[in-house]
Amino acid sequence: MLIDLELIKQHCRLDHDDEDGLLTLYESAAKEYIESQLDRTLYADSVPEDVSNGLVINSAIKQAMLMTIAHWYEHRESVAVGVTTKEIEEGVWRLIQPYRIMGV
Repeated sequence: MLIDLELIKQHCRLDHDDEDGLLTLYESAAKEYIESQLDRTLYADSVPEDVSNGLVINSAIKQAMLMTIAHWYEHRESVAVGVTTKEIEEGVWRLIQPYRIMGV
């Protein structure tokens, strides 16, 4: 995991262990989502020498992942009736966009 489960629980304001498995799944999915948006592979500490598109997770990427995880935790269905999610998407994009590999 790139983000400690206790930090995820703190961000989601949870003080129980009942949904740790779900939060772990969300963390993994958030990592994959951010990686696909950036066209980069995220690492906790260092990028292996043979990986050209690697990125060590920083506070902006971590915050984007936490926002995504919390959003998925609160809205467990693909459609949230009466809720606008554009702001969360834009907020995540603004955090990760500087780290995106741009094609030529």
